[in-house]
Amino acid sequence: MGAWAQCEKLFLNDNPSLRTLPDSLGGMRSLQKLYVNSCRLTEIPGSLAELLELEELYAAQNEITSLPPLPPSLNKLHVPHNNLTSLPSKLPLGLEILHCGSNAISSVEVGLLSALVEVSCDLVCDMCNRVRSRPPPGLSPTTAALNATRSTSFRRSRSRTLTHASTPPRASQAAACVSSISPTTH
Repeated sequence: MGAWAQCEKLFLNDNPSLRTLPDSLGGMRSLQKLYVNSCRLTEIPGSLAELLELEELYAAQNEITSLPPLPPSLNKLHVPHNNLTSLPSKLPLGLEILHCGSNAISSVEVGLLSALVEVSCDLVCDMCNRVRSRPPPGLSPTTAALNATRSTSFRRSRSRTLTHASTPPRASQAAACVSSISPTTH
């Protein structure tokens, strides 16, 4: 990799001829920020997990169908406007910001979202019967249900409580969602 191994920021935005990233991407050990927005990527290589310094991944407006394991150092993940149907079952513990709207995500384990400061995600689902676990601390079952029924966006305030930032769906949808949540005990 030579000099590329020392690269801290890589900008490949607006490159429609870029369909794949090489597996050798994992050799860029100093990479902290990767920008591959508005390309035609169909996947992110598994070697991404080897980028132990990577803090921010911007891969919006591509054709990505799934995400590989993510590096533990990642704190910002921007993947809206792709073809994602799910999120990885484990998100990095330090991940604070997740933008995954305008995908075909049909289910999100609410527990995945508990450490996040900011989330923007569209869910395509039957009401909220896909919300399968207890809402994160500070997020009521009603809010979790509302989040699961439509485009969702929430932020933690400085006091670390969750505030919902989207308009609620119809009352009948909210009632149906709330009744379908079965909290788990810990």
